[in-house]
Amino acid sequence: ELGTVERASENFGTFFVERALLAGAGHVSFGLTGSTVGYDRLNGLALRDGSFVTVANHVRGETAPFDTESLTMRLRTETVRVFVNMGVLDELELGFVLPLARITLEGERTNVYRGTPFVQATTTGAASGVGDLALRAKYSLFNSLTTSLAAAGELRLPTGDAENLLGAGSTSVRLLGVASFESGPVGVHANGGVVRG
Repeated sequence: ELGTVERASENFGTFFVERALLAGAGHVSFGLTGSTVGYDRLNGLALRDGSFVTVANHVRGETAPFDTESLTMRLRTETVRVFVNMGVLDELELGFVLPLARITLEGERTNVYRGTPFVQATTTGAASGVGDLALRAKYSLFNSLTTSLAAAGELRLPTGDAENLLGAGSTSVRLLGVASFESGPVGVHANGGVVRG
């Protein structure tokens, strides 16, 4: 009523989940996040030690295979995500997330014939580019001094090159319910939703 500016929250928000609080009409936020990930297992099998067997040939009557082929892979992704959120109304926020990714792969295929190993092929590769663009909307359903409820939706478009593992190659949709409780420097946030696509 006095026209003074007040903080909507005493903390900077969460790292891993959404919070229900919106920025408000005319407010824009933007930023960058970065991550690097190395993959060392696929379906519970190690990728880096040569134990990922792809072919095993048996002779009837022998318990162990006489000929096997196995893969060794080192796969790493580095991603920078650019995000922008804008308050269209006090109750509605729109935004997008644009990932910029680099993926590197080193691998070799080894054949073991009757106990004698030899490398059949080796490869290295890298790809860089835009990942799958995410368009986002969040709508405030209820807001009090300490408690907020919101509904959010995200449409992920297949803008990344799926053949080079930079994108999923298909459109997906995520719907999310968000509940937040904030009192002073303490905040508790809960998210629940579904992903389709």
